[in-house]
Amino acid sequence: MPTDATAAKIHRWQQRLDDFEKQTGLKRRYERETTLGYGNEQAKKVRQAGKKDKEKGLTTGAESSTIITRNDEAAKIVYTGASGAIPRSDVGRMHEHAERFYEEIRKRTSDIAAIAQNTGISESEVARIKKHIFFNEYELGGEEVSRFDPDYDMAVSWQRLISGKDIQEMDIVMLRHELMEFELMQTHGLNYTEAHAITEKTYSYSQYVRELDRKEGLL
Repeated sequence: MPTDATAAKIHRWQQRLDDFEKQTGLKRRYERETTLGYGNEQAKKVRQAGKKDKEKGLTTGAESSTIITRNDEAAKIVYTGASGAIPRSDVGRMHEHAERFYEEIRKRTSDIAAIAQNTGISESEVARIKKHIFFNEYELGGEEVSRFDPDYDMAVSWQRLISGKDIQEMDIVMLRHELMEFELMQTHGLNYTEAHAITEKTYSYSQYVRELDRKEGLL
């Protein structure tokens, strides 16, 4: 019987296949991709894992996706799984958290000043980074231009940067990565794939994500 860890590994491999497709221009043949023992029913269970949390309303358990309403105006936002406590094998809840967080952060403006104050990066730079991550639309290999898909790790990094508590090296690397990538695209006219590849050589956020996966035995 496939486990949550199995689902997470499949999810990661799907992401890698998507990246390969974007870089090469090749089209995937989905009818030839099958995973023994993992079908639509199992995928449905993974997606529903996080949905159950939402139906229960607000929770406070450390093992669950904790929702906290911060009262300080400098970083007022609804936090979900702010500590990164959602198991990385629980792909359904990670994806749900990322989607909800991205939707919420697009409504906020106070996060820019908070992150600037907590990192020393100028507000104008943080504003450009936020626009790049959460708002801008690019050619990402689909039929139409689109925004970046919500990313759980980036959501957790952005949360820590707002709160100013337990900021990690990976969080600062994320900011530097996104800013450099954005500037390469805007100033030098590079497409996303080109800008991302160059930026990864200097600021590799993905290496921190892979390390988190390794620690939970997903790689």
